[in-house]
Amino acid sequence: MVREKERVLEFVKSNPSCYRIECAGGTGVQRDVVNALLDELVADGTIIATEGERSKQTFRAATYTPPVPEPAPTDRRSAAQIWSDEARTFGLAEWNREHPAPKPEPRHVITDAEIAACIPPPVKPLTEAERKDYEISHRDRRPVNPQAFLRR
Repeated sequence: MVREKERVLEFVKSNPSCYRIECAGGTGVQRDVVNALLDELVADGTIIATEGERSKQTFRAATYTPPVPEPAPTDRRSAAQIWSDEARTFGLAEWNREHPAPKPEPRHVITDAEIAACIPPPVKPLTEAERKDYEISHRDRRPVNPQAFLRR
């Protein structure tokens, strides 16, 4: 029982604002034992329970202090620096109005004549003489083994 009590106390210390069911699941101790140990630790003053229904109570160690958020950064510039920064911003905006950025050159637009120049001429079919000449010049000239079909 002492061992379970130590496990529950360590769990509550490492997980502030935990519920009863979380303590039971996180420690691996039976729920009824955890409930009895939590009630005992609250009675001892070792942990603090929030007000409310028993199932919705959260627990935290009595020595727990919530983390303090860091203060917001302060502006450490002098009034003269702030005014000069504003004047610099105003002056830069005015200079940009007086000296606009140059406009980029317009992009090249492709004309119909350029497109027509890229299209290849249509293919004309071969005449009968040209076709025969092509077939003779491109035929396979390797010797044919008449018994090659038997090896398959």
